[in-house]
Amino acid sequence: RLSVCGAGLSSLSDRFYFFFLMIRRPPRSTLFPYPTLFRSASGQLDVDFTLHLASVGDIAYGVVQTSSGDVLKTISIADLTVGDDIDLEGTRVTWGPYRVGEKVMVITDFNKLRCFLADGKQLWTGNAYGTPADLPLEKDGDLIFASQSGTLWRVSGETGEELNRSELSEPVGSGPIAFNDRMLLCGNDGTLHVVPMLAKAKPAP
Repeated sequence: RLSVCGAGLSSLSDRFYFFFLMIRRPPRSTLFPYPTLFRSASGQLDVDFTLHLASVGDIAYGVVQTSSGDVLKTISIADLTVGDDIDLEGTRVTWGPYRVGEKVMVITDFNKLRCFLADGKQLWTGNAYGTPADLPLEKDGDLIFASQSGTLWRVSGETGEELNRSELSEPVGSGPIAFNDRMLLCGNDGTLHVVPMLAKAKPAP
């Protein structure tokens, strides 16, 4: 699976061989005026990552499964150095890692949402309400998630604080898409749901 990383793409093969592909834009005078890919860095990694990476800045995040729980590790795009373990407190990753804006996010069992920065450090932890159907909607600095079971929740992108939550009461197969002041979600049965944009804070009683 390819992951966007700055001006390039990163990928991990099933033999844990890491590739970083750069996008080269030709000068206007060339006879072939189309962007091309070229391999900028590659190498065999001595770590058994799961086959999913998320890249932000100059690093990629990957999950390593151990007998005592999953850990996150970073990979430097420049020299393919693998960083130290990022402790997930003995939990298992159930969603991610995925890049969301300029951050990387994972959800672990016990529904804990964790957000990481391009320097390999954790920014915040928050609550999740099941496995998201897709990536969250970014709205005014916040993130709006939709779980596969139909729970919608909004958190601050800077602190992870929960700002609002509601129930669609039907399973969905896609993340929310902004449509003026509303959101579109696709149900598992093909139904298109049009719902109000989840407000930044719950209305006062």
